[in-house]
Amino acid sequence: MAQTATHRTLGWLLRAVVVSVYLALFVPIVVMVLYSFDGSPIPIYPLNDLTLRWYTDLFGPYYSDFIQPLLNSLYVAFLTSVVATTLGGLGGFAISRYDFYGSSVYPFVLATPAMVPPLISAFGLFAFLQQTLGLEMSVYTTVVGHVALTLPFAAFIIAGKLGPEEELERAARDLGAGYVQMIREVTIPVLGPALVASLLLTFTISFGESAMVFLLSGSKTLLPVALSERFAAGVSPRYNAVSTIVILITFGLFTLAELVRQNVGE
Repeated sequence: MAQTATHRTLGWLLRAVVVSVYLALFVPIVVMVLYSFDGSPIPIYPLNDLTLRWYTDLFGPYYSDFIQPLLNSLYVAFLTSVVATTLGGLGGFAISRYDFYGSSVYPFVLATPAMVPPLISAFGLFAFLQQTLGLEMSVYTTVVGHVALTLPFAAFIIAGKLGPEEELERAARDLGAGYVQMIREVTIPVLGPALVASLLLTFTISFGESAMVFLLSGSKTLLPVALSERFAAGVSPRYNAVSTIVILITFGLFTLAELVRQNVGE
């Protein structure tokens, strides 16, 4: 009886901790989104004069300098998603198909870049790329950092899809398909949903990442840097609108990636 009561108490405490964490994460986001529709230039509760003015102002001349940083960020995210998914696919294939020396620790090694704080990784890459190799910082050095950050996610998404489908490949080989034909007609179609999910997820992570951008982008301004510079000039309700749009894009892509991963391949 006492043990049951203890388990019940621990269960309620765990629920309270989980709820508290979610509140701490999402309440500030909800408040920011609400204030992006407030007509007052100073965020004061309660809200009044709901308006879309701050969103329409983003397309005015004062904020036109966000366009190029946005395009730069989209370009970096696109390159990152393609490269990370390609390399991650090869890594995932190795995890699920081959048994080699060190294969037991290979998944841990592959996941290590995702465990290191991006700022620490950025300092290391900055020192290696610029001070050791003498490379100039640019959008492409940012892509290198983002690929290192996102590659583990791509590898494990693809490895998770490859594992259960090995029997289909064996059946194709038994029916006379060559290795290249098997990859082209069986493996790649089966991996379609995982590849799409990987592209979307790595794109989203790259688009929203800021720590590496500040150190590795060089003279090319990306969206996080442009937003930070504008925020330093003073508080404006327009920043709530910008942040809301970025959050909607991020959450939308994450949700789409998860839906594709779970449902399309069924």
